Amino acid sequence: MDSATSVRKSGRTSTAKRYVDDPFDGLDMPSDVGGDGNERYLDDFGDDGDSSQEDDYAEDSVAMAHELSEGEQSSGDYETLELDFEDEHDEDESVFSTPTQSAAPRSSGRAVPLNSLSKKISSARHTRVRHDDFHSVSKAERYVSLYGPGRKEIVAALQCRDKWYHDQMLPHRQAEEDGRGGFRRSYFEAADDYTPEAAELWHWFFRDGGEACFQQNQHSRDLGCTEGQEYVASADGCDVRFLMGPRKRQKLSTLESRRCARVHDLWEDAERSNPLPRPGKSTKSKKVRQGWMMNAGSEVHDLAWVPWAEERTQYLTVSTTPDPLTQAGSCNSVPSESIFVDEQQDQPRSHSFAPSGPLPATIQFWAFPSDVAPEDTGKMDLSQVPEIRLVLCTNWGRVMQLKWCIAPQDQRNSDRAQDATALLAGVWADGNVRVLCLSPRLLGGSGSTRYVKVEQAAFESCPPNTVCTCVDWLTTSHIAVGCANGFVAVWDISRYLSRTSNPSTSTSAAGMTSGPPVTPPKPRPLFYYPIHQTYVLAVASCAPSHPDLLVTSAMDGYVRVTNIHSPGADQTECVRTRFGMTCLAWSDAVQCAVSGDEYNALRAIALRRFYGSVTFARLSSNVMSLAVGSMHTAILAGGADGTVDIVNPLRKLLTTKMPPYQLTWFTHEYSSRAKAAEGAGASSEDGTASGSGSGNNDSADGEASGIVRITEGYRVDAPRLLLRKGKSTSCVEGMIPATIYEERSAVTHLAWNANARCGGWAAAGMRSGLIRTRRLVAFEHAAPHGASSADASSCTVIFVAGLGDGLRTTAYAGILANRLPSGWTLAEIVLGSSYNGWGTSSIAQDADEIGQCVEYFRKLRPEGKIVLMGHSTGCQDIMEYLAPRNPETAAGKRRHVHGAIFQAPASDREGWRMHLSDEVYENGVKTAREISARDADELVPRQMALDTVGGIPCTARRWLSLASPDHDGEDDLFSSDLTDEQLGRSFGSLPRETPVCILYSGDDEHVPDHIDKEALVQKWLSIAEKGGATISQNTSGIVPGASHNLGGNHDDVRDEALLRVVRFLGELK
Repeated sequence: MDSATSVRKSGRTSTAKRYVDDPFDGLDMPSDVGGDGNERYLDDFGDDGDSSQEDDYAEDSVAMAHELSEGEQSSGDYETLELDFEDEHDEDESVFSTPTQSAAPRSSGRAVPLNSLSKKISSARHTRVRHDDFHSVSKAERYVSLYGPGRKEIVAALQCRDKWYHDQMLPHRQAEEDGRGGFRRSYFEAADDYTPEAAELWHWFFRDGGEACFQQNQHSRDLGCTEGQEYVASADGCDVRFLMGPRKRQKLSTLESRRCARVHDLWEDAERSNPLPRPGKSTKSKKVRQGWMMNAGSEVHDLAWVPWAEERTQYLTVSTTPDPLTQAGSCNSVPSESIFVDEQQDQPRSHSFAPSGPLPATIQFWAFPSDVAPEDTGKMDLSQVPEIRLVLCTNWGRVMQLKWCIAPQDQRNSDRAQDATALLAGVWADGNVRVLCLSPRLLGGSGSTRYVKVEQAAFESCPPNTVCTCVDWLTTSHIAVGCANGFVAVWDISRYLSRTSNPSTSTSAAGMTSGPPVTPPKPRPLFYYPIHQTYVLAVASCAPSHPDLLVTSAMDGYVRVTNIHSPGADQTECVRTRFGMTCLAWSDAVQCAVSGDEYNALRAIALRRFYGSVTFARLSSNVMSLAVGSMHTAILAGGADGTVDIVNPLRKLLTTKMPPYQLTWFTHEYSSRAKAAEGAGASSEDGTASGSGSGNNDSADGEASGIVRITEGYRVDAPRLLLRKGKSTSCVEGMIPATIYEERSAVTHLAWNANARCGGWAAAGMRSGLIRTRRLVAFEHAAPHGASSADASSCTVIFVAGLGDGLRTTAYAGILANRLPSGWTLAEIVLGSSYNGWGTSSIAQDADEIGQCVEYFRKLRPEGKIVLMGHSTGCQDIMEYLAPRNPETAAGKRRHVHGAIFQAPASDREGWRMHLSDEVYENGVKTAREISARDADELVPRQMALDTVGGIPCTARRWLSLASPDHDGEDDLFSSDLTDEQLGRSFGSLPRETPVCILYSGDDEHVPDHIDKEALVQKWLSIAEKGGATISQNTSGIVPGASHNLGGNHDDVRDEALLRVVRFLGELK
């Protein structure tokens, strides 16, 4: 026991004892380094800090600017660093600081070798944050406060800003010519994934025998199909019944255990089974919906994308645990009363603080083929069904957490692609942390599933008298583990494996040892320190830029960041929440820890301002899961109500006045006793999803044991971040009530793909057993011919879709984008009336929103031309923009454009009369007039909406605007029975300086057969020319054989219409 000599106040000298008990004393747990390990437990006294840890962040912003001005200039556009911004104030920020608070832990900003943990813990104090007023500082000071005054950190922050700041929510898959958007690793680490430093991190594994040690000490055996099925056997009723499809037209489908269904097929089935009329629109879905729905067979405990660098196949690991009480007679069954037992006292204890019995669990490896297109788009291949290639079976209890080591590997270390290996760290319910080495050679062949029983991991450990709760990677050889007693442990697996190799064992071709396992002693950790006083819920490493810093959260409500080189001196905490946060992640590109709070908000906690936080999003329920992308800055957040939201925290962090935009990917709702015939217009038939069985789980009384509803297609939202007392609708008497949701509605885990090619692939696992996967990227049409969309002289075609349309619902728009002349780009815009919003909107509102888009592109490309192109009802929007019905209200809102293209202009009123019976139409007119007489903005009855507009919420004003028999509707601009006077107010009022092209579809399915299309178009052109408009005679007219949206036409017909558009744009030049 160490001792020290001190002088007491009485003047007497006595020995001051320091009682530092070794928790590993007497246990067969060898130490990885020299010494008795006591100094790594709790040693905060007596030792002076190392001189190398003196504070090097004392420079203020003025000195930093002076240093940068005279130092070596960086490449690119970062010579000036652009730090001169106006002051801004953000009322939504939550920052609490006092001059006496602890400073955030110091980090060198680079990969620090963790071998120095063998030295004695330093007690030196550091100050590396400025306690300034974060509410009212300039952007320059904000950068310094967030990232530090160092030149390297500021440049990296500006590079991240320029690349990802413009991603409002979803990441962009491809970078523009100026570098904005796209996938790459954080700028705060090495620019090249295969630098010598990155390769050196894996030398212990590839060159120093680490891989061989894993193969010798990791024991497994193959299981037959029958024996393997015992591990994946689930309770009765594991088939999931769910509703999916368009709103109000969802269909009930059944998905068998461990099967999957294509989302696009589910939507098409729902549309075919509920052919509700949609006037002016085809009932066939034109949009190919990406992604898959899968049934894991039981609750999803964890999921993660495997970092194997295969080019054409991506793998998703899903951990599940069958219910042990339903496996009677199984060789893996465990009596319920022995699941959690204190081995020393032989008494039941809390499930969270005691190891479980040998319960079975599985880790499924799902294979997802990607496309094989020459342009390497990284899309999911929807023609090949995902399948389970491998099932790892264990008897260590359920999987608490899985973490893949995603540090980049230099593939030059391997001779073949199939030799790529990956390290998987996990915490199981038996209290142990384990590390497995897995290779693609373990996988079964296409169409087959291989079952492998892992009997012993190469690395396995657990501190005494506690259990491991969470894990994360610090480097390729170091893992950090949280424990139930509040301690955090760090192990160096490379040192331990090098001492436990067993040359007598034989290694199989799959990379695992098949001999009898010999249980090795559990190794001591390099670092074992009580960071918290109670159960550690989550641990997140600040790697790769700060591998020596750990962010942790515990049941005491604190989130702390700790420097593992000096935990007693370098530690600080964020504002305490009322209950512990189970969700915690580190975003290296943003340099912030991300966590939730008790108000359902997401907060970013910067390292240099860890005592405060910035709220950047708010969910509708408690935050249950988080996923931070390693190739971009987008964050996925799942709630207890089954909602998954997407947000980019970088925008709010850097610009305080930025609206907190967030997008809902989907919602997952579970009802334990829902009737099969219920749901939003769901089919009463029991539909079977693609690849599923026809099992019907209804009970005798017609009720199902449980039904899930999946809803998609949400609009972008900007929720209020700051909850003010008396102004929040959710507050009741100053308190925010807690809503209890169905347990199986929760989103249990989320994951982004860490491979650069597929960095936009996302997966969401639910407690019901369902898994939703798809590629989440923002849509943009790349500039053809290598042109830059950011060029000030580039020209823009703004595409306005039709009634009920939205992004990518008009198929030919993407084809047109690739055929535009050099210097032109196409931008699809989403208006307030897009999708189902048209029923409560108007063409005047659409025209005002189009004016905002024109203003935006005018500022972005001041020297380029802007052309408006409308499809179907989008033509009414453009006509209202060019020839407004009320010029006084439109004044100043609609800037000049250089051209206008009308594709498939058609009368909604005449189209409705084709689809609706006379009785339905006349009753609708009568009801709409009655409602309009008292309040034109009142919605029409639900049944009327179902009979006439497909159930879309629609006001009486908009209904009459589209279908009024009086020919006076605002939308009634292209009907064949309009008078010359009425047409003179539209076509006759087109501005002379805006050339016009009219493309009327010759076989438009929404135009009555009795209408003479040729005569109607000539009438429009004649009235327009009389009014002084400039008409393109070479391109305007009928497009023979063309359908309404050019869908289903022969390529020659479609190409003819698009060629006219290209010729018209050429005339403008």
